[in-house]
Amino acid sequence: MDLPQILGLALDDLDVDHAQEVLAQRMGVSQSTVSKWKHALRSPRPESWQAIAWSTGRSRDEIAAAVGRTVLKKKEKRQPDEDVPVPFDRDEAVVQLVTQIKVRLDNLMRLAIDARRQAGLWRPGDES
Repeated sequence: MDLPQILGLALDDLDVDHAQEVLAQRMGVSQSTVSKWKHALRSPRPESWQAIAWSTGRSRDEIAAAVGRTVLKKKEKRQPDEDVPVPFDRDEAVVQLVTQIKVRLDNLMRLAIDARRQAGLWRPGDES
């Protein structure tokens, strides 16, 4: 099953007039983003996979696999020579996520060291 199929089932299960809007609120994204995913015009970033999983009652692994199976469609207004974004390869997505986490941890460490310095609690060699 690909991502548009999963989203379609989730929207059908909601059984409300503004299902796409409700699903978007649950995922923390805009309604237009859900629409683009539903119509295979865009692929969600790995950071969104957990929210999609939670909102659709699926596992994160199911969503990752579904994103990998989704074939994106070209928009009519795109130039013919423009490349269509391709869904992330799962390994590539993991590497990107790990890289983002490392950058965030480095930034947090710098903030912690700066805070300790300002409080007078820092000693040489503490950042290693």
